[in-house]
Amino acid sequence: MRLIHYGAAGGVTGSKHLLDTGKIRILLDCGIFQGSAEAEAKNRAFPFDPASVDAVVLSHAHADHAGMLPLLVKRGFTGPIYATAATREIAAHIMRDSANIEVHEAAARKRDRIGPPDSWIPIITVKDVEPVLQQFVEVSYARDRDGWHDLGKGVRLKCYDAGHILGSVIPVLEMQTPNGPYRLAYSGDLGA
Repeated sequence: MRLIHYGAAGGVTGSKHLLDTGKIRILLDCGIFQGSAEAEAKNRAFPFDPASVDAVVLSHAHADHAGMLPLLVKRGFTGPIYATAATREIAAHIMRDSANIEVHEAAARKRDRIGPPDSWIPIITVKDVEPVLQQFVEVSYARDRDGWHDLGKGVRLKCYDAGHILGSVIPVLEMQTPNGPYRLAYSGDLGA
């Protein structure tokens, strides 16, 4: 089992953490990098093949945790995105807003001849958001449904209220190993 941090490590944006159990690959969050030209460049490519990811688990809807889902799907991810109903609803607005910002900023870079020509093409547009929304699978808080959500291949998910924004969760993944069950809790962002 491996957990690889591709964002929100050494910085606070771009949250992406890939859990590979050897049987299933689960991406915890898929956030956008924000704040600099270097961050913008990191958003243009994934350091892993999106088609190789089996599922995504979202801690919450903020752009630095969910904003790159449209590009993940556009680049080949076809699996389920596990999140609360509120996270799906808020993420839809945030992804559309992020796409509009990306289109506007790419046009400004092209107009002003800033950056390399590939940066003049938006990496996502609003039309890239709808397919993402079709992949969401609603999960409930542990307090609302006493039980686990089966993700397949020996992995279960339980979500606890993170108290951060509406719909935010602390996902707990339980994996079956030769030595018995192993649990991994992921905090995302906590509190107000």
